Amino acid sequence: GKGKGQSRGGGKGLFNRNLRESASSSTSRRTVGAGYKPVLVWQVCPKLLGQTQEMLKGYVRADNRSGKVYRFADEVDYFNAMGDVYPKTNDGTPPDGVLQDGWPMPYMAIGDEITTTGGNYLSDTANGVKYEGPYLRMADDCGTASLDTANGLDWGGSAGTDCDTPGFGGDGNTHSSRSGFYELNKIMEIARSHLPTNNWLQQKLTSNMNIGESCNAFWNGFSVNFYR
Repeated sequence: GKGKGQSRGGGKGLFNRNLRESASSSTSRRTVGAGYKPVLVWQVCPKLLGQTQEMLKGYVRADNRSGKVYRFADEVDYFNAMGDVYPKTNDGTPPDGVLQDGWPMPYMAIGDEITTTGGNYLSDTANGVKYEGPYLRMADDCGTASLDTANGLDWGGSAGTDCDTPGFGGDGNTHSSRSGFYELNKIMEIARSHLPTNNWLQQKLTSNMNIGESCNAFWNGFSVNFYR
C-alpha cells in the first residue's frame, strides 16, 4: 500500500512539474512580436522578351541584401489570342488527334504588339489581324484570313477539312492555317532557343497551305508548302 501510494503521488508530482515546464517553454516560444521579421526589399517590374511594356502589376520582390526572392508574380490582366488547332495530329484518335479548343496563337502581330508564346497581349482593339507575325506568315490557297479584335481574339474552329472555316475570319481561317501557325511557331521557338544567334531563324518564313493538289509537304528553299 505504501509503495503504491508513493508511486501514485510521485507520478502526479512529476506530471505536474512537466506540465508547468511545457507551458513555460510554450509561452516563451510565443513571445509577442517574434512572429514576423521585417526586411527591406527591391520591387522590380521587368519587361520580358516579346513584351511591349513592363509588367506594371507584375513584379519581383527580393531582399536588398541577400538577393533572396520572396515573390515573383505577374498580375497583369492580358487579352488572349487563341484558336482551335490540331497540335500534334488530326488522325481523329483521342486525346491529341482531335481538335483542341482555345489554343494560344504565339507570336502573332496584333496592332503594334506581338503576342507572347502563350498568346497574350495588352491592346484592347485591333483591326485586320492575320495569321502573321515576325517569324511566320501563312498563305492559304483557300483565301485570306482577317479578324478584328475587341477584348480578346478567338479564331474559333469548325468541323470539316481543307477550306472549311468557322464562318468568320475570312476564307483563309482554315484548320491548316490555325494549326500551322501554332505548330510552326512553336518549332521555330525551340530552334531559336538552341541557336539564338542564327540569323536565318530570325527571318519571316512563308508557309503555303491548302495547295490544290494531292502530293506531300515540301521545302523549296524559301518556303514550306502543304497540300490539301
